[in-house]
Amino acid sequence: MSCSTLPQKQDYYTPLSYTELGVVGKKQKSVHKTDFTTIGIPTYENKIRLRIVEKVFTKTTFQKYKKASVHKNENSTIVFNDSIQPKPTYLNIEIEDKVGVVETLNKQISIFNYLKRSPRATLVSGLQITPSTIFASTFKKADAVYLQTDTHTKQWFVFYNKGRVIAKLDLAKSSLFGYKLASFCWEATSRRKIRIATIVEEGSICTSMTKRNPEKLEQELTKSSFEF
Repeated sequence: MSCSTLPQKQDYYTPLSYTELGVVGKKQKSVHKTDFTTIGIPTYENKIRLRIVEKVFTKTTFQKYKKASVHKNENSTIVFNDSIQPKPTYLNIEIEDKVGVVETLNKQISIFNYLKRSPRATLVSGLQITPSTIFASTFKKADAVYLQTDTHTKQWFVFYNKGRVIAKLDLAKSSLFGYKLASFCWEATSRRKIRIATIVEEGSICTSMTKRNPEKLEQELTKSSFEF
């Protein structure tokens, strides 16, 4: 049996405030806008592998960029003209190591308990940015990029080349204009405890072996225990 009704799939939302990769919280949607409120900041002590892809602006993504600039009261620094080459580019940053994220969330009690009580909670799984000069140049030199959190819950993007760290950067002076969300699927362990099984794109269904709502899963376990 599949999960209950899911929200409509959405690619990238326009941020109304600064949003970080890998944080958890709630989406609040109205007729004209969608906002994300950060509730918890997981500590990714073990680095999480990212996938970063450079993309060319289209009319659609450029309109999203301009909309985000207006919300943040920033001056648009990107010039786009469909007939002029080369076109400006931006970066898509997405979490690649979903297993590492799941392991982290299952171990961090405060974050885990919040997610267990909040079936509609989501995780920021992707960002769209126009990178700062140093972020862009470092990305071009790197062959791997990871997300890591320091002891002050500050996030860093750790760039590697041939197994060596070449830089640790944040998103200072980069401009965020899109974020993507992921939902959680839960499962019961052999010891009849619940845990996060995986994260999926917002709007995707869980498998028949996992559930969207951890509270219902816990109730099912309790009920079956009494029946036994």
